[in-house]
Amino acid sequence: MAFDGEGVQDSCLTTESTWSNCEHQKIDHITSLQEGIDSLSLSLFEALRGLRDAVAPESGNLGGTTQVNNDSPNNNINESLEMEKDVELVKKAASTVLKKSADIDRRVSSLPGMKRTRTEQMKYIEELLEKNRKTAKRLEEAYNRAEERRKTVRKFVRDHTCESLGIIED
Repeated sequence: MAFDGEGVQDSCLTTESTWSNCEHQKIDHITSLQEGIDSLSLSLFEALRGLRDAVAPESGNLGGTTQVNNDSPNNNINESLEMEKDVELVKKAASTVLKKSADIDRRVSSLPGMKRTRTEQMKYIEELLEKNRKTAKRLEEAYNRAEERRKTVRKFVRDHTCESLGIIED
């Protein structure tokens, strides 16, 4: 789906599938990209924090330290379960980060002008600036015409109102 600046809110920033559900919202390209980058940063932070807690629970992040008896037969089972849980956590974190990274890549590639070279982009900007200058000139001319017409109408109304009411001005 091509990004056209429509359909984004916080809940629409996470995956391609939710993107299409938010078509009725409006947001600009750069804001959407920034929110995607923020979301990726948060996912990376959460992934690293989860990995740290899984790898070093004795660091105090999980509510205290525990002493493990290495001679216990249950220790091998616990270690195996912990390792499986850690592998699942790593896969989940990696999947989330990869999805958000792909979403950011998609948003960057759909930014206006991404298919133009620097020279083409600068030429296009100059064309837009020239168009803006011409429009500003036309707007100023229209304003001046309107100002003159307003003065003419006011003078006409003033003169004819005074004349109609029999008011003589000095």
